[in-house]
Amino acid sequence: MKKSIFIAIAATVVSTAACGQKEEHDNKESAPAVVQTAFQEMFPSVSEVIAWEKESADEWEAGFVMDGLEYSANFLADGTWKETEHVINNAEIPVNVQSTLDSAFVGYVLEEAEIVETSTDTVYEFELISSENELEVVIDANGVVLSQVVETEDQNGDED
Repeated sequence: MKKSIFIAIAATVVSTAACGQKEEHDNKESAPAVVQTAFQEMFPSVSEVIAWEKESADEWEAGFVMDGLEYSANFLADGTWKETEHVINNAEIPVNVQSTLDSAFVGYVLEEAEIVETSTDTVYEFELISSENELEVVIDANGVVLSQVVETEDQNGDED
């Protein structure tokens, strides 16, 4: 019993240290000033970005907390806002979207639901799991499936 507790504590210490290293690397200073300014203008009530991550050569993602919820917002390198998303609970899924989930994805269990807002649309993004695979599904507010991608694991065991 003591050995398993020690292993659990050691794993926690190692993972905390690894997370600390990532946070030091992915900090507010790593995003270009124009991106940071665009973020501050769009989210003036947010006092701190938890982490900046470079999504691609010309896109940055900010992770932050607003109104007690974890959010992410993506900006292009020139400061143009691309999208904002946050996790929602099942009760926040519109009836017609839930109806599509229930009818089109029989046998899948809902792992996570997010609302994604862009300048032109609001969509719902879901992680679904079954005994055979995992899906990432995007459904619009009318209940229309916009995309459906089977999630795969890369060589490191990380999901794509």
